[in-house]
Amino acid sequence: MPQNKPGNYEHPLWASRNFIRPQYLPEAANIRHKTMAYPSSYENYHGITMIYVLDGCGQIKVNNQAMPLNKGNCYLIHLYAFFCIEPSDGSVLELYQCSIPCTTYHFMLTIPGADFKYVDWTDASCMCHFPESQQEMVATLLNKMEIYAKPQLQSILLFEFFGLFNRCLFFNRKN
Repeated sequence: MPQNKPGNYEHPLWASRNFIRPQYLPEAANIRHKTMAYPSSYENYHGITMIYVLDGCGQIKVNNQAMPLNKGNCYLIHLYAFFCIEPSDGSVLELYQCSIPCTTYHFMLTIPGADFKYVDWTDASCMCHFPESQQEMVATLLNKMEIYAKPQLQSILLFEFFGLFNRCLFFNRKN
């Protein structure tokens, strides 16, 4: 293991041990479980918004571009995008909506060892469909994020979520 050198120099690998300490962690994400029977008005969040569909079907309009919402779909909606959610006629959408502050989002991207190369960070929205075998695990992870409001725990859970999201994008592109 690299050791501290004289003159207050820390080897980068040694210094990275602080990433999970509370004083270095970003703001908490705001996650909530929603049940929707009627269309929402357009929303705009100056951070990243994640939408994960637990049940139901409908569509999401991101900057007036309509995309389908089905069970297992997950969208990352990026900075300054306007979006609204519309359940299908007679359908009720059950979903998680998570607002991720920019500081937390950038924290996820800069953690040493993080590999999120399949997430298209420049597109207005990025979508993947979790297979049925993973949907319960993703729902449990998001439920934990809703319960644990401390930024330290949420950051660890968000990191785990982004890892699942990245792998899901990889397998969706591979097939």
